Amino acid sequence: QNNWREDLICPECKHTIFPSNSRYGSSQKCQCSNCIKKENKKKDSLIELIKSDNEHCEKLNYENLALESKLYLAVILQEFHAKALQGLGNYEQYANVLDFNPELLHKLYSSGILAISPNSNWDSFADVDISERHFRFHPDLVQWDVWIQSNTLDEKSLLASLKNPNKGMVVDEDETTALYSKVVITELKRLFSLELKRLRFEVKYDTEMDLISDALHRWITKYTPAEIYYLIYISVRRADNKRTSGEWGNYKFHPIHFIVKTADNVIMSYSQRHIPFQQYNYPIGKQTPLLQTQIFFNQILILPNWFNQIVPVDDDTLSINSIASISSKKLDQMITQRIDDTSLIKSLVPDVKWFAISKYGIIVNDENVDWLFTDQLTAYEYAKQMCTNDNNKNLNWTTRIIRDGNFYIQNFYSINFLILLVNALRNAKVAEKQYY
Repeated sequence: QNNWREDLICPECKHTIFPSNSRYGSSQKCQCSNCIKKENKKKDSLIELIKSDNEHCEKLNYENLALESKLYLAVILQEFHAKALQGLGNYEQYANVLDFNPELLHKLYSSGILAISPNSNWDSFADVDISERHFRFHPDLVQWDVWIQSNTLDEKSLLASLKNPNKGMVVDEDETTALYSKVVITELKRLFSLELKRLRFEVKYDTEMDLISDALHRWITKYTPAEIYYLIYISVRRADNKRTSGEWGNYKFHPIHFIVKTADNVIMSYSQRHIPFQQYNYPIGKQTPLLQTQIFFNQILILPNWFNQIVPVDDDTLSINSIASISSKKLDQMITQRIDDTSLIKSLVPDVKWFAISKYGIIVNDENVDWLFTDQLTAYEYAKQMCTNDNNKNLNWTTRIIRDGNFYIQNFYSINFLILLVNALRNAKVAEKQYY
């Protein structure tokens, strides 16, 4: 209060900028020719510094660019309506309509795919120290250049390829699988958030978002995105019903936990009763898929029906809680094909001369033939060992067991049947041989 009458002094040329009672306040810059000249000189030095830094960074080769980087770069180029690889503009000028977070720009900058444009506005930078070659920048304010080159494409063709990646690209299968899962998980998180918001549920903690993420990673190993959206939809509404009736006890303090637990209970209930999930369409009227999703499935994979297809999951990404499994329809077929009528064992035992337990099941000899009693998957595993030449590769796998294997197989059996068969043979004092 004692110094309010003092005038503000220009830190550059030491003269009075304006009276301290000016309506502009202390943020007003000095507009004298001396200060403007010094600031322009500093701007020119910064431009040269940026150019120098860019020139010392070798451009990345388009041919070596990872699929994920190509996808994210395509998003930026399309969103910025890029006409060239230089001067893409800045995030702030498109912020109201852009379909990505400015952190994506910084990520591509850190990986060397984007470079700061020397044409960026001076206000985009802070703490500029030319002598120390140091400055900070705002990712949403600076302009960007694409720092990519190609051994086979001219600049115009390179821009077209980067802006509109297509099925003609050479992509690694493992890389595609990992990105496929990542893109779908991102969309499912958005749908989860949409349903939570519609019924006024709130994710308050990082641990709750981690819980949702873990659940989605578990579910996509077995269900389509359309089925998972149905699961999310009904679980959120069941939680809302419990909240309204006051029947969810201590879970009222942990609503997200309750919703995920409800979804897991639905999965268990439907599986036990062999009831398939409904498949909900993507709610286009309420939410539009991200641009990265549209580019990935419509341009790169050409898979517009992705929402109704199982996500290919790399086995290395499966956790203990995410067990790889055969589809329910296939398992139902296997159940109908197996024998579980244990009354057959009584008539079977008298004809057995000896038996043995092997890694492929129970071997039973009737003095003429060695019969293999096992389940379908184990029998198939054994048949694959018989694939020793090109002729065998075209054989029906059950025929292969008889033609080239040591055993004959008549049916597939349940684990219950196999255990009771061994017990019955031993109780009948049938000779048991060692089988190697």
